[in-house]
Amino acid sequence: MQADTAPPAPFPTRLLRKLTDVRADEVSAMIAAFLCLFAIFTGYAILRPLRDSMVLVGGIDTHTNFSPLFKWTFAGMLIAMPIYGWVASRFPRRVFLPVVYAFFILNLLAFYVVLSRSPDSMLAARVFYVWVSVVNLFVVSVFWSFMADTFSNEQAKRIFGFIAAGSSAGSVLGPTLTNMLVRSIGNANLLLVSICFWVVAIFLMSALLRRYSAGVGSVAQERGAPERPIGGNPFAGLTLVLKSRYLLGISAFIFLLSSASTLLYLQQQSLIEHVISDKTLRTQLLSRIDIVVNVLSILMQLFAVGRLTSRLGVTLMLVSVPVLMMLGFTVLAFAPVLAVLIGVMIARRAGEYAVMRPCREMLFTSVPRATKYKAKNFIDTVIYRFADWVNAIAHDAFVSRGFATSGIAWVGVGAAAIWAVVAFGLGRRHQRQEPTTDLARS
Repeated sequence: MQADTAPPAPFPTRLLRKLTDVRADEVSAMIAAFLCLFAIFTGYAILRPLRDSMVLVGGIDTHTNFSPLFKWTFAGMLIAMPIYGWVASRFPRRVFLPVVYAFFILNLLAFYVVLSRSPDSMLAARVFYVWVSVVNLFVVSVFWSFMADTFSNEQAKRIFGFIAAGSSAGSVLGPTLTNMLVRSIGNANLLLVSICFWVVAIFLMSALLRRYSAGVGSVAQERGAPERPIGGNPFAGLTLVLKSRYLLGISAFIFLLSSASTLLYLQQQSLIEHVISDKTLRTQLLSRIDIVVNVLSILMQLFAVGRLTSRLGVTLMLVSVPVLMMLGFTVLAFAPVLAVLIGVMIARRAGEYAVMRPCREMLFTSVPRATKYKAKNFIDTVIYRFADWVNAIAHDAFVSRGFATSGIAWVGVGAAAIWAVVAFGLGRRHQRQEPTTDLARS
């Protein structure tokens, strides 16, 4: 008698397994996570070029007065973080994760009403900028906390790159929709389009929570009872960070990442303001930059990042982007024009989204649940926006002292060099599996 043979897997499954080395019991969870992140980022990516365009008509002098927006963004984080900490402490994941997104959808509906009635309001433009800058970190950080709590470190190396491709795919569709629709429906109605995608994200996240509440595959036996509230106090994120050298290292890494991105972002805004005067054309240019960034990112995430991370390790992947930025800032210092700056910005963002994002999230796969949902979100939000504010103040100080794009680029070279050193040390520490021991003492 001929032995029974299992039917061949469907072609999409076979293709996914070639791309990511995903295992059979992980495929459905990986696809669901990809789609959820895709919906989250499509909604956000619709808002990003709108935010950046609106602020240029919001009375902000991008040469010397951008830091107040970063200050208010940081203040918004300080207000939001204890509220999130309280909700995360009191309610199980299946409740507080969807509630976070639902709350932000209600905020968007309020902005829709305001911007429909007062589309040229300077105050509304500034508040909207701050709100988007607060929310974009929260919605992404909360999602990746969930992922770090669902997949193991070994699984993360293989499939986080693919899941992160959902952000790139969404970030391609979002600005494409903005570019296509902004002339016909206007800025305010784009908010309704964004809301639709975030509603889809809530349904997908709820489905993931119901089906994979105890983790995926072999992880399920290690996770314990996931539906219990985390407990603790609303400020536990800060205390966890202060007690752990590992988390302090991640905080330093985030601060230096912000240094590179903030310097480039503010110079981009300044040069675009002088080169392009029409608000709609600015929105279209910024959305096209987003499209290029995310096409590059998704190609890297689908075809390279997962296998490279498994083979080369987290350390080399973390160091690669800071080294790339050292080279990019050097080129910009010698050729300080808008086209070159846009090229460096594209390289920085593609590197961050395709390589840095999944590798950063892998650093949290081996820490306790409270750290995933509290310390991680504190680092991703408060630390990140504090860094933005400090770096914006530094940028304004450099500009007020006569630094042009070339001079600021040399500052970026130094910041990227320090960033590379911190990335190397952090990656080595993670690979030695010290985080769990360190955090157990904290």
